[in-house]
Amino acid sequence: MPNSQGSITALSGDRERQLTDIRQARQQWQSRNDIYTRLCRRVTTTLSLNELWGIFAEELAAVIPFERMQYQHKLADESIVFTSGKGGPHRCEYRLMLERKHYGELILSRRLRFEDDELQLVEELLGIMITAVRNACEFREIKRAALTDALTGLGNKRAFDEALVRQRALSQRHGQPAALILCDLDHFKVINDTWGHLAGDKVLIAVARELLAATRLSDSVYRIGGEEFAILLPHNDEASALEVAERIRQRIMTLQVSCGDHRIEVTASLGVARLQASLSSEQWVELADLALYRAKSDGRNRVVNAVYEVNADAQACQQA
Repeated sequence: MPNSQGSITALSGDRERQLTDIRQARQQWQSRNDIYTRLCRRVTTTLSLNELWGIFAEELAAVIPFERMQYQHKLADESIVFTSGKGGPHRCEYRLMLERKHYGELILSRRLRFEDDELQLVEELLGIMITAVRNACEFREIKRAALTDALTGLGNKRAFDEALVRQRALSQRHGQPAALILCDLDHFKVINDTWGHLAGDKVLIAVARELLAATRLSDSVYRIGGEEFAILLPHNDEASALEVAERIRQRIMTLQVSCGDHRIEVTASLGVARLQASLSSEQWVELADLALYRAKSDGRNRVVNAVYEVNADAQACQQA
């Protein structure tokens, strides 16, 4: 009969030798300082496209002189551009592909022509980069989807909450004004009950387009509830925020959404609140919500300014 104890001992010895070999290989890999190994190590440390191309630019500059590097890609409606340096007349361009999917273009330029061995090295290094770039692009898409309202394409409630905290911190750090508008469609349930939810969805999509058209690129628009939207206005004082809100109200009021042979009309009530130093992010939203509530209770299809129109409620909110 075979000696089972001896077999177990032999297997244990083999396993230990394998682990020792793995440890030695890891130590050797970590101690190697060639550009291939360094790049392999560094690109596993981040899922940020900007950080990845910063790493690539740094490592490439150590072996191939270049004066400008530019990476560009488009994910959904987001344009991604990373640029380093000022450029030159000679350039080489690479279209980054993996498994027949496109992950952007890389352009290197300088005053002197690139040599063949330099171009070969760039291609080899991009072969190391491409998997990390794919992972970063997919991570960005997943993160974007988690922060986007699927129906309208606007930011969702989670995106709004995060942006609100950032905007408050930036405004307080730099002493810059900011304002918040809450917009709620009037009698939206009647639209759903009368024309159906598909028609209601068409109205929401159309309203989202109007909100984007009425605001600047630096503003941000979110769908935070069924028929409720939020608009963050950085660098806007009270007067300009009220102008934006009134422009939104008028655009929505004149909106007509086709539903078969009929046209659906809708109005909106809006509450405006400027950021005050004493307010937390939650209190800022509460202040705008109080103004929105007053707009609804005063007859709908109107703009109410939280600071002046609901001053007593605002003071209570600040003291809470």
